[in-house]
Amino acid sequence: MKNQKHFLVLALMGTVLIGGCANTAHARAPERGYWRLNPHKCPDLMEDYRERQAMRRDEAVYRGPVDVLEDRLQRREARRDEAVTQCPASAWEWVGPRPRAYWRPRPASVKIYYNPHRHHYYRTGVSGHIVIRF
Repeated sequence: MKNQKHFLVLALMGTVLIGGCANTAHARAPERGYWRLNPHKCPDLMEDYRERQAMRRDEAVYRGPVDVLEDRLQRREARRDEAVTQCPASAWEWVGPRPRAYWRPRPASVKIYYNPHRHHYYRTGVSGHIVIRF
């Protein structure tokens, strides 16, 4: 009986200790920041967005045989235009506690590629594709 109580007390203390250690790792907010692309400051992305809206309105209203062919050609041109996007360096914004540009510089003007199968934008880096979320 005494051994069972001793074992139970040790087990409870162990779980409280492990739970406390695990909880402190997640309780503290990360102090590092990162650069995020603002799509409203990138002229190519805004142009692509406006063209997509106009194409949706056009396809919903005009459905004649010539219009269907014209829409198909416009979609092909839009895919080619969206495939590579050039965003200026001013489109990147710092998100974090404070800007530390001296150790993590602002990304330069980069080319952004669009993957139509996964519906996301990415850029190439040293480690391969870097997905860009807005």
